[in-house]
Amino acid sequence: MQYIQENTQIPVPRVHAYGQAQLLRNNSAKQAFMILDHIKGQQLVEKQFSNGSEQHRRQFYSELIDIFAQLRGLEFSAAGSLMPARLEVSGSIPAIVDLRWSNIMVDHELHITGILDWEWAATVPVNNFTPPSWITTSKDYFAEFRSVLASKHGSSAHVQLLKIFRKPHHLVNVFYTFIYPQLYTEPREKVIREYFLCEQKQLELQRLLQNSERYTKYLRENNLFVDDEEADQRENEWMAKVQAYYDSKQKS
Repeated sequence: MQYIQENTQIPVPRVHAYGQAQLLRNNSAKQAFMILDHIKGQQLVEKQFSNGSEQHRRQFYSELIDIFAQLRGLEFSAAGSLMPARLEVSGSIPAIVDLRWSNIMVDHELHITGILDWEWAATVPVNNFTPPSWITTSKDYFAEFRSVLASKHGSSAHVQLLKIFRKPHHLVNVFYTFIYPQLYTEPREKVIREYFLCEQKQLELQRLLQNSERYTKYLRENNLFVDDEEADQRENEWMAKVQAYYDSKQKS
């Protein structure tokens, strides 16, 4: 819960203390306890949800999708707990496994005010990161949910940014289409060729490549490296072009 609070805007009650202690002074038996913030609202119930207006339900779906999107943004490179440990490589995402009706706090207009019961929160494979079953097993609810999801996907400006953050090479097309024409009037090939004619730039490139090789070696030695055939192919093609250019320069 602390990790979710520190890395997302998901409404989670802050935990002030937890542990085991005596429930009564004259009884030595210890009971588990947790002291956390009070969340305004009431537990979501199906009758309230189904009787609510379509506008309120769509608003609820939108807020729930935002919660899923924030969890999706916390994708881990390896599965396991948040405690220090040697992890096996497997892409995974934190998920609220027990997202039943009663674990969602809402107000009278179905605004989500809090998510409760994180006892069963876990990291799951990407393809297991799905909405709760009470949505996916209902034809009507699922249709509304998908409709809201489609509208948010088409209107969200963050989608393309997340795509670039996760796969930075997608920014190359953006640069050459919109930014490059504002900076240069000459063909791209000529500008790149002149860039690498600078000896200082060549030394900087070699330094970056060496750093990349050391980091890749570290990932492989610690079983953290994830093969990306598409990226490897692009890298090999680019390195071949650079090597060909250096070879031609030495001959001339």
